[in-house]
Amino acid sequence: TTYIRDDLRLDWRTPIRLQSLAHREKVDIMKLLSKCADNACAALRGAAALGQVVLVTLARSPWVRDSCANFFPKVASIIQELRIHVVYAQEGEQIEYD
Repeated sequence: TTYIRDDLRLDWRTPIRLQSLAHREKVDIMKLLSKCADNACAALRGAAALGQVVLVTLARSPWVRDSCANFFPKVASIIQELRIHVVYAQEGEQIEYD
């Protein structure tokens, strides 16, 4: 979110396609985000090949879902496909590790 909000100066709650940007700037940002998503997907797949993957964040729910929907739909698909559990640490959720 820091990169999206502070570096790119985008509204993290708004899908990239609805951001108020010049067309060329939007295309450039979408290319960068796609490359980032490809790397994240590769990392998640690699980790899942080694064992159970759990995403832990200090953000509040539904940050992972919304951020993925707005900027990283490929990552959202991988999280769902691999059944990766998201833990929101501020909510104090506890999970069992088998």
